[in-house]
Amino acid sequence: MAILVTGGCGHIGSHLIRRLYEEGREPVSYDLVAVPNSLDHLKGKVNFIRGNILNATELLDTVKKEKIERIVHTVSLLTADSQASPVSAYTINIGGTVNVLEAARIMNVKRVVYLSSIAAYGATSVEPIPEEHPLIPVTLYGATKVACEHFGLNYANDYGVDFVALRLAYVWGAGRQRGVGKLATLVENPVHGLAAKVSGGSQKYEPVYIKDVVKALVLACFAPQTRHRIFNIGSGEMITLQEVADMVKRYIPDARIEIEPGYDMGVPTQGHLDLSKAREELRYEPDFRKEEALRDYMEEVRGLRSGIT
Repeated sequence: MAILVTGGCGHIGSHLIRRLYEEGREPVSYDLVAVPNSLDHLKGKVNFIRGNILNATELLDTVKKEKIERIVHTVSLLTADSQASPVSAYTINIGGTVNVLEAARIMNVKRVVYLSSIAAYGATSVEPIPEEHPLIPVTLYGATKVACEHFGLNYANDYGVDFVALRLAYVWGAGRQRGVGKLATLVENPVHGLAAKVSGGSQKYEPVYIKDVVKALVLACFAPQTRHRIFNIGSGEMITLQEVADMVKRYIPDARIEIEPGYDMGVPTQGHLDLSKAREELRYEPDFRKEEALRDYMEEVRGLRSGIT
């Protein structure tokens, strides 16, 4: 049962490839970039295909040749890059997703799992945030997530593609290669002996640890038919950057961290996500509270630095 992971060499995709392999499944990575060091030990064991989701013919041929039964679509231009290049955001985020859905339709793929985001909501007025909350994204990235969800729902309704989308909270965890955010800076710089300086120390986020994200993806991939198609995935906790800094200093007392107070004007005010549908239909329950996530994150970063996988 081959599972295609688009962006299989990226942050979330690489963790998912490793998890699927460890579970004895048959992951196939589909990515433009080279295999990251964290997956070196899987060369020769996992099929790593260099491919572009924007090439619809190439993607379709891969799905056919590899006898793909399920697709987890992780490829996306992130927030800053989407704002810098709206055309690229449209082409990659929306066009690439439509190519994935079309390949799934033609080849009768059993399920497509799409990585959406809390960014789809924009500013929120209730807490916890249910999936039915109005979607008023304030970034191009969030807008592309909403568009892709609607494409997926239409492919489900009109063409019978089994589509499931996960709206992820703010993902943190080792292995991010691009778009390193403030949470990553606060954790990874001190581990590497570097200074960390960020603004918006009072801003509240709902973090979700990378290993919980991967857990949710596997559950969504193999769950029986669900009543809903869109699910929130988070930790159920809120955290500020100042809290992260304080936790890091408990483990690295000499960490050089500077937090500027205030709020990040580019981040909408949001509460935490309502996880009840994911709990009921996917049997999702986060394993990592924020302190546990931080400890594991730091150990993972140390392992990557020393070449341990």
